[in-house]
Amino acid sequence: MQKNSYWDWYRNYVSQSSKRTFVNTGTQEDPVALSESQGYGMLITLLAAQKGYTKEDQFMRLFHYYKANRISEQNTLMKWQQKKSPNGWSSVDQNNATDGDLDIAYALIQADKLWPDSFEQYGLAAQQLLASIKAHNYSEKTGLLTVGNWATVDSKAETMIRTSDMIPHYFETFAAYTKDPFWTKLEAHTTKALTQMS
Repeated sequence: MQKNSYWDWYRNYVSQSSKRTFVNTGTQEDPVALSESQGYGMLITLLAAQKGYTKEDQFMRLFHYYKANRISEQNTLMKWQQKKSPNGWSSVDQNNATDGDLDIAYALIQADKLWPDSFEQYGLAAQQLLASIKAHNYSEKTGLLTVGNWATVDSKAETMIRTSDMIPHYFETFAAYTKDPFWTKLEAHTTKALTQMS
């Protein structure tokens, strides 16, 4: 990543919401925030910070937007979409997109390593998010992650798979970070499924 590329991206796609920022997938007149784009933005900003192109403050503002748009304090999955409406800025529903939360969790782990003394407690947020993914985005039937918390056991969507939810490297990282064997098992099942599809 080049420094100019990062700042071009930042100026064109990162929008302000109070003291928080989000990655705008809509237009300036009709902005839209998505959990997937927020995850991408957190990863991009983290990489830029690792290279010295930006500082924690830019990441922190993206993190604060994620925190403000979680389903709840107990279920820390991010609500998948926010839009402007006549009544203000609001989430479309209480559902998540698993791939977005995976990117956010991975970014938070890397942020905890880059800024271990931050008062933001990125590591705690990562642990909480991973626990929510495990609780709400896992199918016992397939042994894989579902596409979202709406893909439940009483839905045909439970067995739907999406390759952006199948990232073995993430699961290896989550296993090492949490010491939870669930992620090691998920990595093995995911790798097997990807091999069968290839």
